[in-house]
Amino acid sequence: MKADTMNIDNKFKKQLFETSLERLCDWALKRGWITEFSYTGNDEMEPDNKMIYINTRQGVEKQLYSMLHECGHVLVQSNLKSYYKKYPATAQSRFLDVGRMRRFEKTKKYKIDTISEEIEAWERGKKLAQRLDLYIVEDNYAKLMHDCVFTYIEWAAGKPGYGKK
Repeated sequence: MKADTMNIDNKFKKQLFETSLERLCDWALKRGWITEFSYTGNDEMEPDNKMIYINTRQGVEKQLYSMLHECGHVLVQSNLKSYYKKYPATAQSRFLDVGRMRRFEKTKKYKIDTISEEIEAWERGKKLAQRLDLYIVEDNYAKLMHDCVFTYIEWAAGKPGYGKK
């Protein structure tokens, strides 16, 4: 009997995550952002065309958390004056050609700005979930945030085999 209860609980949780993800996509759409779900793409947002991409290889719970994170970036970058002041290196990098960008990505300032923005995007995503009353499991959200941010720390430290997310 306990296994059936767990199965119902898991189905209910999945439904809560799905509903929260739909509400979050509606939030983004109201702000002019389109969300595209893809099996092959990365989780990312493109400010120039107002697109958010979410990878569907991960379960719906992680899709929700990834979407919250990308919406956190939307919020961080929504006030360009503030964004350029707070993260000048990452803001400036958007306008560099590929060759200059590769050199620029090696600077300490760019690496610190990138990690700082990543952390703020995760924090803003969590606050957005609270504001919209979305269902999240805070421990699971925190674990994914730590895992993802740590990949940036390894990238910044130049660990072999690690790249920017």
